[in-house]
Amino acid sequence: MIKLLLETKTIPGVATFGQLFVNGRHFAYSLELEWVNNAKNISCIPAGTYDLRWHSSPKFGMVLALYNLNLGVTLNGNSQRTYVYFHAGNTTADTTGCILLGKSWNPNLWGLDDSDTAIKEFYRLVDNNPGVTLEIKRL
Repeated sequence: MIKLLLETKTIPGVATFGQLFVNGRHFAYSLELEWVNNAKNISCIPAGTYDLRWHSSPKFGMVLALYNLNLGVTLNGNSQRTYVYFHAGNTTADTTGCILLGKSWNPNLWGLDDSDTAIKEFYRLVDNNPGVTLEIKRL
């Protein structure tokens, strides 16, 4: 079983930047919207522990979705946040509340580089380890 930990820090007015660790080792960098009280489409999601579930997205194809009913994050239905995924993207313009992954930072864009590679590697890792959960810590 693998342990996923996402540690993030928000820079007000810019974005939420972080690092994804797998079993305590750095795996990728992350980019999210800044915290705006978990508001749909304009905020990152709350800190906590999430189940990861495969989901077929009309826009992104097969993606990993985050799920924690107690935090109001589900795949669909009547909850505060729905359809929160890990997917490829380089800047906050590429997300409406999802988590983007990249292999490196791009300080010129306040974003990420090599996101497609990071997502593919992450999907392979999770696909080979069913029942994975993710802990998000907001520093």
